[in-house]
Amino acid sequence: MKSWFPRNKRSILNRLALKNGVFYQTIAKEPALSILIQAEELALSNQSASKGFTLIEMIIAVTIMMLLLAGTIAGYSSYNDKQKLKQTGLTLKSNLRMARTNAMSGKKPVTCLTGDSLMGYTMSFTDSTYTVTPTCSSGPVPADASVVALPDGINFSPVPSNFIYKPLTQGVSGSPTSVILTDGTNSLTLTIDSATGEISD
Repeated sequence: MKSWFPRNKRSILNRLALKNGVFYQTIAKEPALSILIQAEELALSNQSASKGFTLIEMIIAVTIMMLLLAGTIAGYSSYNDKQKLKQTGLTLKSNLRMARTNAMSGKKPVTCLTGDSLMGYTMSFTDSTYTVTPTCSSGPVPADASVVALPDGINFSPVPSNFIYKPLTQGVSGSPTSVILTDGTNSLTLTIDSATGEISD
């Protein structure tokens, strides 16, 4: 016989039957069963409510996640800034060594006037750029100058004084003892030997 009892009610009834060891065919004339079913429904609803999260728990979880994310972003930003400063220092060191090598080898640009001799390679600085300029006996050769701009946010502090790498083995003239790069938080120092012009960090 098909039961008229709603499906969810029947499932509750079956659970009650299993719990109490009794099999019920109908509850048409059994008010006590209706009370038991209501009690079972209340217990089920309480169990479902206990499995969820309260608003405070959700707020705390979201806050912790945001703090962790903020810390990760800050750490990455700091690491990225240090790497950018380091790369800028490596580029500067490479360019200084190239100027020194050209001077030591007596490499004279073709734009020097006929009869001119090479006087060296001049290094000049502003707070955010540096320039390598070949210098002949008649003066600097701007056509062969190489200007390098520092990345945004990185500067020389203080601005180094200009100096010149002399040709062959004559060393360096007017060299600062150090060149300092900074991004406002981190700094990197290159040391220049005032006699030989060799660069180290």
